[in-house]
Amino acid sequence: MKRHNTFNIPFKNARLGIHEYKFQVDSIFFKDYESKTIEKGNFDIVVVMDKKESMLDLEFQIEGAYEAPCDRCLADISIPVVSKQRILVKFDDFGKEDTDEVIYIGTDETNLNVADLIYEFVSISLPMSNTIDCESNNFKYCDEKVLDYYEELEEQAEQIEEEEKEESSKIWDALKDIKLN
Repeated sequence: MKRHNTFNIPFKNARLGIHEYKFQVDSIFFKDYESKTIEKGNFDIVVVMDKKESMLDLEFQIEGAYEAPCDRCLADISIPVVSKQRILVKFDDFGKEDTDEVIYIGTDETNLNVADLIYEFVSISLPMSNTIDCESNNFKYCDEKVLDYYEELEEQAEQIEEEEKEESSKIWDALKDIKLN
């Protein structure tokens, strides 16, 4: 992964208080990372930095969309993503271990590169399944052939289930006629 200097936040000379930084990431940004979670996507990132005496409080506001094959019909769809993530940056020269909520940087640092944080926060903001609400847009983006095939399979499954119920019912009816004494 190469370093993205455009994602540096110069915090050293910034005054205490709130500062806002805006970034845009696209497919080129994601190609620099080994993971192929996102191959095509565009995101607007707003980083709100609250600089305090001993730390930085960063809030990442993520909004955008990525393209992926639908998990239902395999058509290429654009999946919207909106998320807020937060992380604290503390200054430390003793090599403390980073945690999920806090990262540590040396007191001599002047810039904070947020490229890796942006990638990580976008990645964890993705939905578990690549689907959209097809019904609300009249299946506009869906592959009709695949959906028709699913519908046929569903009808066949219902028919098989009904036949199994009838078969089961016949067995129980026969057992009801058995007299044990």
